[in-house]
Amino acid sequence: MNTEMIRLRSKSGFEIVGDFYPRGHSQAAVVYVHGLGSHRRGEKARALLAAAREAGWSFAAMDFHGHGQSPGSLRDLRCTRLQQDLDALWEFLQKQGIKRLYMVGSSMGGWAASWFAKRLGPTRVPALAVFAPAFRFPHTRLTTLTPKEVETWKKDGVHTWVTPWMTMELEWGLIEDGVPFTLADLVKGWQTPLKIYHGMNDTIVPWEESLSVCQSLGFGPWSLELIADGDHRLTEQKTLLVRQIMEWFSQRALV
Repeated sequence: MNTEMIRLRSKSGFEIVGDFYPRGHSQAAVVYVHGLGSHRRGEKARALLAAAREAGWSFAAMDFHGHGQSPGSLRDLRCTRLQQDLDALWEFLQKQGIKRLYMVGSSMGGWAASWFAKRLGPTRVPALAVFAPAFRFPHTRLTTLTPKEVETWKKDGVHTWVTPWMTMELEWGLIEDGVPFTLADLVKGWQTPLKIYHGMNDTIVPWEESLSVCQSLGFGPWSLELIADGDHRLTEQKTLLVRQIMEWFSQRALV
């Protein structure tokens, strides 16, 4: 299977870098969407790629602007731009003959993939799986700050975040741009078959948020699997989970 490194230009004007692993004349592809501060070749992405190749699926992944090999800064991060980056990848894949995307998103990538799937609908995105999805991104960032810290962020325009994996600066514009992306609008009329995996030891995005979303969705082709010993990243469980996901994808469509 050949690998093609791709360079795309999103509607926002930013360049994004990705990988495409085609499979013959397949009209479907598995797409991995990484989380905040991560990149397209992380542990879960590599595990999913291996499972997709073993199952004979085309595979694609990209680095959001300011992540991985894509140039830029995290200070440019906006909800709208995440969607534009995914749009650029979708446009490229359509030119390769891909008509359906089976998507997997992690954390912020779960948020981005969910909104993308909602916009395209189940005909183009027949199934979506998410790890520890940040469904309330980016406003969950505010809940970890004191009112004074929020006011300072708003006044200064930028806030420095320190995580177990990195230190990053985020602009207040991210919060303003995220206002139209409400959770109520996301779940309203949701149709895409959905699997949610969430670790109960997640200290970044509480598993209760995923449970709340499932309760809001009501009855439908979606499920939530809570992993008792899982943390936010779920890297220890990655091999088992991606195999489950690929089996589920295979049950839903012919590649």
